[in-house]
Amino acid sequence: MKNEDQQINEIKQKIVDKILHEMHQRKLNQSKLAEILGIDQPKISRLSKGKFQSFSLFRLLSFLNLLDYDVKISVRANTDQSKGTIKII
Repeated sequence: MKNEDQQINEIKQKIVDKILHEMHQRKLNQSKLAEILGIDQPKISRLSKGKFQSFSLFRLLSFLNLLDYDVKISVRANTDQSKGTIKII
């Protein structure tokens, strides 16, 4: 079973992957993406190298909003007998 830090890092990685995918889709360089997100370019460089631990989950989600993504968090009862899960789709 994964510990909480592992789960959070996996979720953050998926969000960062979406951010970087959007950067490539829009043909943005790191400086332009940084401008859109309101951060400096070296932070984009760190994100692209997988160094996202200093960013909170909320901040990464807010970056998606700035890139015109809607973020929806859904909580529902687990209907099978397994433990609950957390995932980003």
